[in-house]
Amino acid sequence: MTALPAEKSVLRPIGEPRTARRRGQRPTLIPAPVITFADLGVPAPLVAALGEDGITEPFPVQAATLPDALAGFDILGRAQTGSGKTLAFGIPLAARLAGGYTMACRPRGLVLGPSRELAT
Repeated sequence: MTALPAEKSVLRPIGEPRTARRRGQRPTLIPAPVITFADLGVPAPLVAALGEDGITEPFPVQAATLPDALAGFDILGRAQTGSGKTLAFGIPLAARLAGGYTMACRPRGLVLGPSRELAT
């Protein structure tokens, strides 16, 4: 049995520009589309609050996780310090808690934070 050749990945990280090339021409950069928090399904009041703080475009980890998290799916985000993970998890939690009520002894959200990272 022979091994199949490895496929060349056609995926690129979110936010990286694509290149376009015609035969015999140099590649030209095509800028990645600008994605906003509203495009990802973040509720308007949260988009407005983020905008007041100057936060208008999501970081790649946020763009990758927000749609699933806002839809209620469990997510796991692993990225470097300062990459936007806290908002990637906090925005969906704030959206879920907004406008609801909490029954006694029935938590509506749970935050597990890496104390080493957030202690400073």
